[in-house]
Amino acid sequence: MNETLIKWIHAVKDIELPGISQNIDKVKSLTHRDDIDMEQLSNITELDLGLSLRLVRRINRIQNSGGRSRINSISQAIMMFGMDQIRQLPNKLPTLDSIKDNPKVTYHYLRLLKQSYHAAYQARQWGRALRDEDPNELFLATFLRTMGHMLLWIHSPDKMLQIEEMISDRGIDPVEAQHVTFGFAINELSKELAKLWNLPSLFRESLYPENATHRRVLIVSLAVQLSRSCHTDWYSRDTRLIEDDIAEILGRDRNAAVSMIHANAVKAARISAFINLPHPAARLIYPAYEIDPNITHSTDISAEESNRINHQDIHFCLAPQLPIVARMVKKLASPEKLAMKIIVQTAMQAMHDGLGLNRVVFGLITNNNRQIKARSVMGSDNDLHFNQFSIDLNEGTLFERMMTGSNTLWVDEHNWKKYGSLIPEKFQHKIGNNGFFVSTLHINGKAVGLFYADRHSHHCRLDERSYRLFKRISTEVIKNLEELMA
Repeated sequence: MNETLIKWIHAVKDIELPGISQNIDKVKSLTHRDDIDMEQLSNITELDLGLSLRLVRRINRIQNSGGRSRINSISQAIMMFGMDQIRQLPNKLPTLDSIKDNPKVTYHYLRLLKQSYHAAYQARQWGRALRDEDPNELFLATFLRTMGHMLLWIHSPDKMLQIEEMISDRGIDPVEAQHVTFGFAINELSKELAKLWNLPSLFRESLYPENATHRRVLIVSLAVQLSRSCHTDWYSRDTRLIEDDIAEILGRDRNAAVSMIHANAVKAARISAFINLPHPAARLIYPAYEIDPNITHSTDISAEESNRINHQDIHFCLAPQLPIVARMVKKLASPEKLAMKIIVQTAMQAMHDGLGLNRVVFGLITNNNRQIKARSVMGSDNDLHFNQFSIDLNEGTLFERMMTGSNTLWVDEHNWKKYGSLIPEKFQHKIGNNGFFVSTLHINGKAVGLFYADRHSHHCRLDERSYRLFKRISTEVIKNLEELMA
């Protein structure tokens, strides 16, 4: 694990997110009645991330110590809690009064809370429409997704403001801004805290980009993306493309899906009206404008084009951190026998954090050796299509040929004429560029998988040193896996 991340985990692991005073007062009032209305109690708790997080942390700690299944929804947790514990739930929970002296922090905290509730409400309604096994689980998994961001707004507001400025003023991708500021993506912090606090399984699964192929994870991720995008503009290209994906997962035509999405937004706005900030639903009254009808899906927009449209004169690239590369390579080259998970994580950290490669994938061969599917993805938290990374190993294609042995290749504009026609068109659309590194892993005579890495803007070019080190890292992985699988 990233050493910087470890330090931050220790710094925030004992922090509790503040609650909203009026919600805390309502919970106290309800729990001191002789006849407690559990549904009303659940509804109020769902409005407050501070109360919700405290509840699931406590109940899952109790459940885990008894060897029982993890609780995955607010209503379920409240039903399982004893009366005395329910009454104690809001006691001594910090409130927003603790940060009232910093209005910018209060604003961003409330903005994220409102955004989180909107996303969670959408996810639950989509789940109900699809007759999901537990729509309330979808709600909670989505609601918790801003947990790491909100903790950092409480603990380190100055750094979070730096990130906001990098995004708004310089057009830097949010995940890359987080790496520059903290040394890791905030979702990585959320992953580790979710394990530490024994948080719900669907929430934990949704934090891993490679799980975007799972329908319930995709619902959570789309709801989060929609809430972020429509907060800026309901009628932007990004929002409309997200709506297309939602329509597809709901099995509805676009107009019906958008009508449902808008209705959900209005209902979520009414329920969360106690947060005195504009709700995205208010922006629905803005007049819509035309979008190029030839663009029907996000895979039709290259990373370069998207970057050019949104930030024409702003370019930002992750800087290589060679000490990280050296440390990770030393770990891989040590005589200590490492588990496969540690081998892969170490290599990916070297490639992403060390070499500054924006998107890194470890894929395993599957489906009777006819396909590569992502097992682990770094650096593409906001790109659901890329996160559904897969390569069909059709006969004669580049990757099918490479999988016959351990091979490493750098594809770019200089050799695209040679290799471009051998790369499946579907895969070209998914990655959105024509420059990448790939290294296939052939272990003890058997094809296992590959590493893929790129810098997803043509302004952040791949270079000879990065390729050489990428190849070195892949070689060390092969040596480790050969020993492990001997």
